Amino acid sequence: MLGMKTSRGDQSKTLGFITASWATVWLKYLTAGATLPFLGEMASMSAGEFATSTAGLMAVWLGHEWPDLKKRAEARDSAMSEEPAE
Repeated sequence: MLGMKTSRGDQSKTLGFITASWATVWLKYLTAGATLPFLGEMASMSAGEFATSTAGLMAVWLGHEWPDLKKRAEARDSAMSEEPAE
């Protein structure tokens, strides 16, 4: 599961980590305040705590993707500047 493929077709352990973490945060948010068999009462989780958790996960993913996106944008910009004007 941790060796998921990105949209570019590359193996990414980060994407697997983010997916597992995202599912865990959603499960925690959905079960907050509920009483579950064998686990007892789950601690509450406010919308603000959920948003903070989600923002943290997105920061990890964007931090992972940012260098590649920046490199691709620079390559695109340099290719566009090299095209002859008509």
